[in-house]
Order: sequence, then C-alpha cells, then structure tokens
Amino acid sequence: MIKVALTTHNNHFVSLLVTGHANAGEYGQDIVCAGVSLAVQGGCNALKDDEDGEGVYELERREGYFFLKAKKELSSHDEIVIETIIAQISSIAEQYPKSVKLERK
Repeated sequence: MIKVALTTHNNHFVSLLVTGHANAGEYGQDIVCAGVSLAVQGGCNALKDDEDGEGVYELERREGYFFLKAKKELSSHDEIVIETIIAQISSIAEQYPKSVKLERK
C-alpha cells in the first residue's frame, strides 16, 4: 500500500510524505504506482525555487519513499501546485482504496 501523509498548518503546506508500493500490478506495470509517481514527480517539476538561492524545500526521494518539506512560506504558485498534487493523489486513492491511503494532518 502507498501511504501519503500531508501535513498543513493554518491551511498552508508543511510537508508531504509518500511511502510504500501499491502492489496493484506486476513491477513496471502497476498503473496505481505509476499514477502516484507521476502526480508527485510531475508536480515537483512545476515547483519554483526562490530567487535568493537558499531553497524553499527539503527534498528526499528514493524507491518507495518521497519526502517534501517547506523550509519557508510558499508562493501562491507553489501552493496551487501542491494542491494539484494532493487532488490527483486523492482521486487515485478514491479509485484504489486498497492501494493508496491519504492522511491529512
């Protein structure tokens, strides 16, 4: 099962942790895993770094593990990107509840 933990504070993004595997198909052919990976990776590609070069995010990723944490307040653009990632994951979790669980903290 893929477990997704979204942490917010006062309706603002704090962190996103995605762990596990969907196990909804053979390795390399698991559409649930592919969907979650696409939502997360594609969304991260749309996030913008700050102009002072200090970085907005702490990011760690490896197979079966993804962690994204805001180090400072996000731009409205990035808040929308994060909301889009969560909407996509939420949709997948609704369709495949045995494979994906989304928890909001």
